[in-house]
Amino acid sequence: MQACRATLLALCLFAHAVSATVNSGDHSLGMMNLSTAAARKRTVDDPTVVQTWAPTTPCKPSFMVIGGPKCGSTSLFEYLEAHPQVHRPAQKELCFFSEFKRHLRRYQPGLPTTSWPLYQAAFAGRSALRLRTSLDFGGGRGRGRGRGRGRGQRRGRGSRVAASRGPEEGAPAAGRRLARGAAHSEADRPERLASWTRVLSDAASECSTQQAFEGCPFYLGEVTITPAQTLALTSARCAPPQP
Repeated sequence: MQACRATLLALCLFAHAVSATVNSGDHSLGMMNLSTAAARKRTVDDPTVVQTWAPTTPCKPSFMVIGGPKCGSTSLFEYLEAHPQVHRPAQKELCFFSEFKRHLRRYQPGLPTTSWPLYQAAFAGRSALRLRTSLDFGGGRGRGRGRGRGRGQRRGRGSRVAASRGPEEGAPAAGRRLARGAAHSEADRPERLASWTRVLSDAASECSTQQAFEGCPFYLGEVTITPAQTLALTSARCAPPQP
């Protein structure tokens, strides 16, 4: 009996802490202010709007694996992607049409879950998604330019940032580093565009004999998105193949 009371008390305290975190805007528990989430939601692509597929999209999904969470959809996804007549997407659970997954991603831009162009590119494979992300959202060649773990990025207790900066310290140094990264990104943009063209050509060749698909579990209450999702997938299947 005492164990049950202790568990209930712990749950109540945790719920109170989470509520206070969300309402105050403090990110110490990994939560995000509701106003920030609402602002991000307004900037990303709206899944309720019927989307059209770009003529240059090499791989359009022929079917979608849906289901509830923890119901074996991952196993089914792995069985399908191992089939020689199925084209593997860039990742499991692209979930552009899942409002719950978009909420879990905090409506962060630059993801297939929140960007229609990236969602289309993801069906062509990982290389296509990485190149489309770098072309649309910047960031050089992809790896090592996101949120790194360690490598002197921690702040606060035992901070290693100041020691790694050397003579250039503070915001001006950070601004110069960002400027150099942006210049490098623009300098190799023609090379990335050429790589993007080659990747699209390879994906089109593969998808001419293979079927692209997506696997995404949907949660209770996600019914408002069904009409837009049905029309988008139907247009993908009925669209004439591109040469």
